[in-house]
Amino acid sequence: MTVFRDVILILIAIALVIAVFIPSNKNNEVDGVSKKKTGNLKLSDKTNANSSHNGNKIDIIKKLDRKISPRDDTVFHKYFPLKLNSEWKYLVNGSKDLVNDTLWTIKVKREPSLDLPGILLIGFGSFLQERSVSKSKTGGIIFDGLPFIAPFSFLNNRPINVEGEFLPSKQAVIKGAMWKFIYFRNLSYRSRNSDDKIVDENADSVQTDIVTVKDREKIIVPAGIFKNAIRVEYLSRLEMKAKGRRSVLNPLTVKPYRRDTIWFAPGIGMVKRRVSYINQKGKNVTFVLNSYTRP
Repeated sequence: MTVFRDVILILIAIALVIAVFIPSNKNNEVDGVSKKKTGNLKLSDKTNANSSHNGNKIDIIKKLDRKISPRDDTVFHKYFPLKLNSEWKYLVNGSKDLVNDTLWTIKVKREPSLDLPGILLIGFGSFLQERSVSKSKTGGIIFDGLPFIAPFSFLNNRPINVEGEFLPSKQAVIKGAMWKFIYFRNLSYRSRNSDDKIVDENADSVQTDIVTVKDREKIIVPAGIFKNAIRVEYLSRLEMKAKGRRSVLNPLTVKPYRRDTIWFAPGIGMVKRRVSYINQKGKNVTFVLNSYTRP
């Protein structure tokens, strides 16, 4: 009898040891989600998770997802993300008469909305100027702030208006897609009058960029390796109407005078750009992403 009692006491002691040193799995989990993941939840969230049914379990997991991988609803275009204070720095290489500084920067000063255009700070070196960037009604980008978008002889001329989209909606940026982006300018043009004298006059110009989405490519730049960058090609033609509405610069209307190739990486934006003035041998400029910071 004494032996039987001793066995019972030993079993009770073992049970007590197990209860103390090996806590129940239910205390370590919140409806199947470990405490490691729920560390950022409020106390009320934990209490609700322990005492709620399966519907609340889904709500808790959604909250955890927002903590681990926050959704960013302010970035509306994956190939041109415009989150406040984001900054891109590019190394620039090109002919000396075109490139005076080897660093070019874009910084988001104000994010665009459907009601208000955004503001980008853009420029070479430390000299940054404000440029406007807008959302189109279809979810595209309207932007004319890149350098070297004008004809070679009018590089410092800014458009007075634009029509179309620099990039269409993110869903439309697919291989084979084509669209137009049009720049309107007023240019000072030198010509000869009927007496064969040289005269300076103004001309209205229309630059039409035919844009084509090519393939996805692997791009290696100082900022990193981008395996899924999409290549977009802009071919520019120009038509100018001088006084009397006569056409000038006819050769530039026959074939493109500029080829602008840009590689966009999802979630990053422009990672590489190459501008070639087709009628000006050796007049090429290349931009490569050196760094990208995003708050």
